[in-house]
Amino acid sequence: GNVTANALMHQAKIDFSYDDASGSPVAPKSGRKVDLKETGSYTNTHASGTTYSGKGSRLRSQQSGRRQARQNDDPHVATDFTSARSTREAFKQESRRIDANGGVKSPSNYNKVESPGRRYRQQDGG
Repeated sequence: GNVTANALMHQAKIDFSYDDASGSPVAPKSGRKVDLKETGSYTNTHASGTTYSGKGSRLRSQQSGRRQARQNDDPHVATDFTSARSTREAFKQESRRIDANGGVKSPSNYNKVESPGRRYRQQDGG
């Protein structure tokens, strides 16, 4: 419920706030309600500037942020999330995000395994 979302919002800078009347999460720019379980891709940034990109919901992004913070002693400070129209598209977005942050061999990100989205991008031509 809102308690979990509220706790997540205070843990890291994420891309929504709350509607005063309904208490529902809303996107700050559009004012639309935010579905915390909507699938997409995300990039978490940690205090060191190191990133971790993944596929999943906003809630999943926060779980990943906590895991990487704990494993690397590097607090999670921000999340960039983009919704996707399908799981396949979300994987492709994740792959693009990993590449944009130097790829799986780069010390600038915590991703060590290539996304299935790389294969989907090759198959789909992008």
